[in-house]
Amino acid sequence: MRIGFSTRLGVRYLIDENRGLVGPRWNQGRAYPHASTEKTLLELEYIVDQLADFYEPNEARQWIFAPQKLLSGVSPAELIRKGKIDEVMRLVSQLREAVHF
Repeated sequence: MRIGFSTRLGVRYLIDENRGLVGPRWNQGRAYPHASTEKTLLELEYIVDQLADFYEPNEARQWIFAPQKLLSGVSPAELIRKGKIDEVMRLVSQLREAVHF
């Protein structure tokens, strides 16, 4: 993922993965994420790809972890952790539409 995380901790935080599976074991094919975790990772990758059209990777990371006015002061990261990734995807779509006007 091109999100600009310096460590896997950001991804662990987003998917609420604290069992230590994010990282070497996944990368080496010795372990695989649970289906729901994999779905979240794919959705997160989609969000990052959408943000890449108007943010640099570090700016996208900051956007994901910063409180957003259009999300009532909640960060996209917090919504993702709560399983409300659809709300984040909806906001990203709105942002993309606004940029293209």
